Amino acid sequence: MAPRNLSNASAQSAEIPSEQAGATLENLLIKHDDGVCELTITQPDLRLDRALALATPEISRGKAQEMLESGIVCVNGAIVTKGSKKLKKGDVLRFSLPETPNLTPVAQNIPLDVIYEDEHIIVINKQAGLTVHPAAGAPDGTLVNALLYHCKAGLSSIGGVTRPGIVHRLDKDTSGLIVAAKTDEAHRGLSEQFSAHTAKRTYAAVIRGTLRQPHGLFNMNIGRSLTDRKKMAAVRRGGKPAVTHWVAVQRYRTEKLYFATLMRCNLETGRTHQIRVHFADAGYPLIGDATYGGRGGRGLLRALRDEAAEIVSGFPRQALHAKKLTLTHPITGKKMNFRADFPEDFKKLLADLAPYQEENHFTGAHDAAFDDEADFDFPENGDLDFDTDLSDEDFEFAEDEEGEEGGEDEADFDYAEDDEFFDDEDEDEKNSRSSK
Repeated sequence: MAPRNLSNASAQSAEIPSEQAGATLENLLIKHDDGVCELTITQPDLRLDRALALATPEISRGKAQEMLESGIVCVNGAIVTKGSKKLKKGDVLRFSLPETPNLTPVAQNIPLDVIYEDEHIIVINKQAGLTVHPAAGAPDGTLVNALLYHCKAGLSSIGGVTRPGIVHRLDKDTSGLIVAAKTDEAHRGLSEQFSAHTAKRTYAAVIRGTLRQPHGLFNMNIGRSLTDRKKMAAVRRGGKPAVTHWVAVQRYRTEKLYFATLMRCNLETGRTHQIRVHFADAGYPLIGDATYGGRGGRGLLRALRDEAAEIVSGFPRQALHAKKLTLTHPITGKKMNFRADFPEDFKKLLADLAPYQEENHFTGAHDAAFDDEADFDFPENGDLDFDTDLSDEDFEFAEDEEGEEGGEDEADFDYAEDDEFFDDEDEDEKNSRSSK
């Protein structure tokens, strides 16, 4: 699509401090009736893609790059396709905004495994592969579409048009328990519990390798990755507090190498991709995690014999299942405990690993390991800080050749959001706002 010709009249310009650039560029943007936008740059040395993102916050940086590649962005009358172009004060941008897709969800007959339901709440055992709510990369076929079909009387409106009833989330390829609200009153009550961390969630995860300690916690902030904006990362500066308690339920090993561990994880916080990021940062990514599985992966596979390596590399999704959910009913005040059996793919993974399980560790039904939290004596927050140097003299631990993530300060990067990948607002913040 070629850019339309506009008059030479430019938008008004003004000197502004750099910290006010975003708000001012948005205010100076002129949107013409024919859909073409015009903007005069008010500060020097601003990247073109950055200027587009600041002036149009509804557009992600990825969408801005698509606009550039499509040849619909002009600088001083000339088409520019590179987002890295540095702009000068007084440069005039002209471009057409892409059409915004309609993400209003419609009811769809998608099978649901309903664990519990009444007139206020519904608890679902979500299947892997099902996105929770519509977004740019998944406009339909989501849990919300399924809930709209199933819950004829409606869902809570607090989550907005695209997220009716949604109180918390699970990643698309994570299976297990999720609760949704049918009424606004129930939504507020559930949000308060998730915000105050009185609603308890227990996950089962299978990681590559093993940790020396039988239990511990990760206490590391999580923020946006500095090297890949589609990912989150454990960060030493900035980010948001994130705490994951873990227990090693069953270790799996060859003669000289621990290569997998079934973990039980309990969340104190609800950050995006929290369990996956914490284990990957420590060098023990979840089996099957295509996004965070690079670190701690290749060296382990090289060290394993063929059969064990196939088990580790062959699982088609992150090995993560929301096994248990404990909450107080937001209307009746009754304490409720829900459990979700392992899905078939997870059962098969555990069955394939069974010949390698370590003797004198946890044996018997894996489900029993998730029954009673008191059996595992979780340390108090801060009692055991995680140490990433966990070598063991008796056994070989595979090394990874990849280095650490970039060392730049997270504050140096300010990317526009893209719901196709993840939500900027994690569930702790969302629930804090919803409960008010």
